[in-house]
Amino acid sequence: MFRLLIVDDEEVICKTLEMMVHRIKSLGEIKTFLASDAYTALQILGEEKINVILTDLCMDEMDGLTFIQSVMAEGSPPDIIAVSAYGNFEYVRNAFKLGVFDYIMKPVEFSTLEAVLLKCRNQPGRNQDEQHDVIAEVKRFVGENIDQNITLVEVSNHVSMDYSYFSKYFKRMTGETFSHYLTAEKMKYCEELLQQQDIKVSELALKMGYNNAGNFSRAFRNYTGKWPSEYKERKRR
Repeated sequence: MFRLLIVDDEEVICKTLEMMVHRIKSLGEIKTFLASDAYTALQILGEEKINVILTDLCMDEMDGLTFIQSVMAEGSPPDIIAVSAYGNFEYVRNAFKLGVFDYIMKPVEFSTLEAVLLKCRNQPGRNQDEQHDVIAEVKRFVGENIDQNITLVEVSNHVSMDYSYFSKYFKRMTGETFSHYLTAEKMKYCEELLQQQDIKVSELALKMGYNNAGNFSRAFRNYTGKWPSEYKERKRR
């Protein structure tokens, strides 16, 4: 079920957005929650599992940016779509700095709302189980293709994520950057390969995406504490 929280201090806008959302049949089963201020929204978030928040940026009492900051401070926050009136570009820029998924300009058009919500809905990881499934799939894909020169873009495409979003997502879920994880996995693979096969270091470097064997050797030594040549020498004994 797609669980959406709509936050706007104008009740008529909340109701209108709710009606528009329920017209989007491709979202599947939808449950909507309405909040006329940020404090009520935070209370709902404390009581309900929310997948996506659709929030106005200009509200009385607690404004939208402060609300977004409060939400993002929590672990595994829902995706947030900011809604802003035309001309409030500074608000939008600051919202993106805080990590919102996307934004929509007022007056909200149905086609725009539909496109953004579907894009958001189709991002993997709408709940904790799905998040772990995505990371598991990433690790499986990397493991099966470690002998290829795979990149962040290829892996993010594999799990249907924008590469910049994927980079932040992976760091948030695992505590390490994807680049660090991929390098570590490559070095583990190379360590095993050097022990099992008679392969040239230059050949292995190219296989791992390094154009320079020296750079590869240094990266290998930083990870294992030994030069690739030491592993080759050990195999000969």
